[in-house]
Amino acid sequence: MFLEVLAAASVSAAPLALSDALWKVRPTGDDLMLAYPEAPRLQRVAGRAEIECAISVKGALEACQVISETPAGLGFGDAALNLSRKIVLHPQDRTGANTAGRAIRVPVRWVAPPAPPEGRQVDPANIVMVKKATGEDVARYYPERAQRENVEGRASVLCRITQEFTLTACAVTEDEPQGYGFGIAVQFVAQRFQVSPTGKDGSAIRPGDIFPLRIRFVLPR
Repeated sequence: MFLEVLAAASVSAAPLALSDALWKVRPTGDDLMLAYPEAPRLQRVAGRAEIECAISVKGALEACQVISETPAGLGFGDAALNLSRKIVLHPQDRTGANTAGRAIRVPVRWVAPPAPPEGRQVDPANIVMVKKATGEDVARYYPERAQRENVEGRASVLCRITQEFTLTACAVTEDEPQGYGFGIAVQFVAQRFQVSPTGKDGSAIRPGDIFPLRIRFVLPR
């Protein structure tokens, strides 16, 4: 997934060109992943959207409008609008000209997530954890909307075990209730796990094996 900036129609001055733009704050890969509309993400549908915004005196983007989204009607336009809050430009461009009042077009592209990995699936009950996510890790990725609405949830992923016996290429297989992003949250939390190369019964756990991980998100009582 990547973000790029192109020239746009003028608001009150010449549009800001890509070659002149100076980023102060831009969305991270995590931001892009968290903004991925849930329906196309679960169906593994890639998409893109382009928004046009005015640049404020502080470099933030405001008065943003969706110019296009592909495929249409799957939420990529709204997702791009939400990401605009994560963008701040320097008040001057590379030439030293002020950017306030100028327009900019921001295309955002989402690459479809991978299908669940295939291979020998290990029994999670036989796995010895060398390192696992803490309560603080789970709380860090608890979806913001779910917290605001006091919604608890759960999600499952299938992950491939790496040469370092960490988890990678995790694909969501369960996400309940849908619409809150619990599946994406588990993909992030999975990065905190590391398994032993030997199972509880003494059998070998091999790189490339598939590990099923399920995590519940529970609000503090």
